[in-house]
Amino acid sequence: MTETYKLSLFSAIIINLNIMLGVGIFLNCALFTQQAGFFGFVPYLTVGILLIPLIIAMATLLNTQTDGTFYGVAHKQLGKFWAFLSTWSYFTAKPASAVVMITFFCDLLRGFFPSIPFSLTSCVLIIIAIFVMLNLLGMRIGRSIQLGFFVLKLIPILFVILAGFWFLNPHNFAHVSFSFAKTAAILPMAIYAFVGFEASFSLNKHIKNAQKNAPRAVIISYLIVLFTHLFYQIAYYGALNLAELMHAKHADGILLFLNSIYTQLAPHVQALFYLCVGTSALGGAYGILFSNMWNLYELAEKKLLPLSQKITNKNNRGIAYWTLFAEAALCTAYVITTQANKAILQQVNAFGCTLTYTLSALAFAIIAFTIIKKRWAQTVSIFALGTCTIFIISCINGFRVFGPTALYVFTGLLFVGALLFSIQTQKKAT
Repeated sequence: MTETYKLSLFSAIIINLNIMLGVGIFLNCALFTQQAGFFGFVPYLTVGILLIPLIIAMATLLNTQTDGTFYGVAHKQLGKFWAFLSTWSYFTAKPASAVVMITFFCDLLRGFFPSIPFSLTSCVLIIIAIFVMLNLLGMRIGRSIQLGFFVLKLIPILFVILAGFWFLNPHNFAHVSFSFAKTAAILPMAIYAFVGFEASFSLNKHIKNAQKNAPRAVIISYLIVLFTHLFYQIAYYGALNLAELMHAKHADGILLFLNSIYTQLAPHVQALFYLCVGTSALGGAYGILFSNMWNLYELAEKKLLPLSQKITNKNNRGIAYWTLFAEAALCTAYVITTQANKAILQQVNAFGCTLTYTLSALAFAIIAFTIIKKRWAQTVSIFALGTCTIFIISCINGFRVFGPTALYVFTGLLFVGALLFSIQTQKKAT
């Protein structure tokens, strides 16, 4: 008998938070401080403000549409192909984020245990395989795993916030200057840190009372993450030894913070802290694999992919295992083709999700002007599209600054999706 377990509002929020508060908050802290100094929180604040109309638009879509998936909200207004592209873009982009998180954990693990007989690639692939097996256990067990990851995630986040304000160094604020160009260059990384609030679209059909709880999960998780990022980045800067900042690698941001507040840090304390940070990253990756597979299932359920009938097969725990295997294959491809380059993978994730946001915002705009016909909805839709435009420009600027590799990778994935859609459409027509 197939399991039909439904997620509560609390569970949906935890899943969103696990994805959003993954590795970005730890990986970006040193980079943002190097680029913008005290104003390292500004990219988060900027993206957070820009997201407000988009959050309202997407929450309204979830609340008003009976089929509150990426495909469902775009299909009626934009047509089958654009609904397919929106869902395909998101499904193929999210595994890049999971690889970033898993790679971050493996870097920490191999740093503390250099004698581990596995290469970075092997370590990442082993963890992906473990997560696939865990996800096959079903929604109920997956929800408990998510909660465990979230509790461990809170330890390093709360520690940095509390310790940062406790060990605040007033000299860090003596000379602060703002650079618009440097701040703008790191906006895609801030977008990456917020991506995940929309996981409720992927899990919509698995949430209790989805039309009410799914939009609530989006709004609540967004607000929690916004204020967490702001306080975290400010606290991080406040206690930092700025003299050592410019020599620090981005992945060593947490170690720099710990050494700034403790002149003689016990190795076991450092190891324990890094274990929590690494586990936090794993929680985000697990959350992505847990929720994102249902986007491919949606496309197969609509018979928009070759072998759709096979793809929709489920085990006795209610898990569509072929979609999970497809996610694992994408993760593996990202590891091999990009050598697990975190900058490239963050850009792929940000750009792919931004495309989905844009198509969803466009669908909402059509609904706002033709169905809702109220000034507030029309105003929100215009600002939401403006937000998406800014995000796209920001991603393009990121390609200019960090190189176009991410653009080539993702364009190739979109081409593959369009080709599969075309093959299946022609097959159905004959």
